[in-house]
Amino acid sequence: MSKDMSNKERFKHYANLRVNNTLVSLERLSYLSNTKSYQYTEKDIDKLIDILDEAVDSCKIKLRSQINNKDYFK
Repeated sequence: MSKDMSNKERFKHYANLRVNNTLVSLERLSYLSNTKSYQYTEKDIDKLIDILDEAVDSCKIKLRSQINNKDYFK
């Protein structure tokens, strides 16, 4: 990673890496659906989905709050 990269370029670089890593992790998480290897209830799945939803919502709030806090009329 070059120190000459702009903030926008760094954002795109790290966003791409982190989103790809997250997608790989979610794919691995989906392997838990194999009932030959794992036992779970609907309540377990609901809890897991709630945790993921909360994490995604928190990330959305953090990302959007930075955009909404900028003063575009300076």
